[in-house]
Amino acid sequence: EVYHSCFKPLEWTLPHRGDNACYAKLVVSKLENEKIIGFHVCGPNSGEITQGFAAAMKLGATKETFDDTVGIHPTNAEQFTTLKTTKSSGASAEQSGC
Repeated sequence: EVYHSCFKPLEWTLPHRGDNACYAKLVVSKLENEKIIGFHVCGPNSGEITQGFAAAMKLGATKETFDDTVGIHPTNAEQFTTLKTTKSSGASAEQSGC
């Protein structure tokens, strides 16, 4: 399954920096209790976000692990603790507000 989100970072909202969207995606294995097997992020601070979540993935993190994590607000990494929309649902991945 793939969980994903298109969002506009708060750091771009305050200075009115266009309508560029960022993207967050988790790929999970339905056969392994939604173990996270893939991760994509496009936006500010992507390197730091990736480094942190790579450690969690190496330790066998699942979607539930991320859901149970309190996201640091306001950060782009927080998106991964609130992902609800799946690609298979066909629903829009667009997010708005905090």
